[in-house]
Amino acid sequence: TQGNILMGRDINPFAPYFEGKWHITDDLGFTAGVRYTITNKSGYNNHTGPSFSYGAVPYDIEGLDHTWYEMTPRFILDYHVRPDLMVYASVSNGVKSGGWSFSAPTAALAAQGLAPENNWSYEVGMKGAFFDGRVNTTLALYNAVTWNAQIKNLVNGVFIDANAGHITTNGVELSVDVRPIDPWHVGANWAYTNAYYGKFAPCNAAGASCTGNPLIGVPLNDVQVYTSYDYLLPNSMGDLLLNADIRFASTVSLDPTGKNVLPLAQPDTH
Repeated sequence: TQGNILMGRDINPFAPYFEGKWHITDDLGFTAGVRYTITNKSGYNNHTGPSFSYGAVPYDIEGLDHTWYEMTPRFILDYHVRPDLMVYASVSNGVKSGGWSFSAPTAALAAQGLAPENNWSYEVGMKGAFFDGRVNTTLALYNAVTWNAQIKNLVNGVFIDANAGHITTNGVELSVDVRPIDPWHVGANWAYTNAYYGKFAPCNAAGASCTGNPLIGVPLNDVQVYTSYDYLLPNSMGDLLLNADIRFASTVSLDPTGKNVLPLAQPDTH
């Protein structure tokens, strides 16, 4: 008979944060911040019987409990070339506390747990307004490295939470918004994301190496084009906002081996 999956999880985070900015000159500023995060997680995982989705081995794990302590800094240097044009560079560290996989098909995988995820990212970019504010543009180039990345790994038809060795991401993000006349906006957002497993072996039950393969669920190119028009209703009845957008994205991988892919194309009008 089909079994039941009974699980419970209690998460208690505490994360005080401090940030300060030093105006070195009228145009040059330096920001530094730090966050100290304490996260306690507890729970249980009970697979009462055979399950089509989660395997045929029932198990019951009680008393899962652990506390993680992490300190993460952030630094930003920004320079105003003129009042409506700024360039910046930043370095930041982020963490995601560990945990457990509640969809694990065996007790050994369920009890193994997930290591905390740690990320360092480096970014340079600009934000500017041109032609009396009718054209607004942002541009960012970044690099990020994540150790012990927590991912959803497709194993024998089941998505299981797992740690990858580390992930490297290099990307570019560009956004342009144009206002030809006051009520009308047209624009585009483009993201180029080259994200891959820098080290991930073994990555499935067969012991395959997924090192160098693309990251799950991340398209190499992602483009959104949109337009909006804010129509003022007569007799001070308010306004009517009309929007339309369409998105195109490269294929994405559904598992670290890169053998299962999904095309994305999401038009939307409202």
